Amino acid sequence: MRKITLLCLGVVLFCVFVSASSFAGEVSRSRPAQERFCFDLTRTLPPEVVDEVDRLCREYLYRPFDIDCVVAIVPSPGGESVEKYAVELFDDWRIGGKTHGARGILLLIALAEQKAKIEIGYDLEHIYTDMYVAQV
Repeated sequence: MRKITLLCLGVVLFCVFVSASSFAGEVSRSRPAQERFCFDLTRTLPPEVVDEVDRLCREYLYRPFDIDCVVAIVPSPGGESVEKYAVELFDDWRIGGKTHGARGILLLIALAEQKAKIEIGYDLEHIYTDMYVAQV
């Protein structure tokens, strides 16, 4: 399970950083679609890759384990640190809010900074510890 998750995250990170494009735009402070899991707000990835990441999150995390895993690719955190922006986006989008408990994972990718941050919901912190997430 963890190997599949790591592989999915690695593929997304690789695709984003290799094919980065410039796009300036405002990121919505509310989740664009509750039934989706992958949001490429920069239009960097081809639509079929976004759909595949969305499908993998749904099939391997949401359905079997009730984990709301969101991949968000944003142009920039708008002057904030990537870490602070990830916490705010996690809260604003209420990631994990549609699960039984706070079972949410956010993979935030900020293109301009070429940084990624993983934010974990409270009910998953015993599984995805800070040390584990930092290693990923």
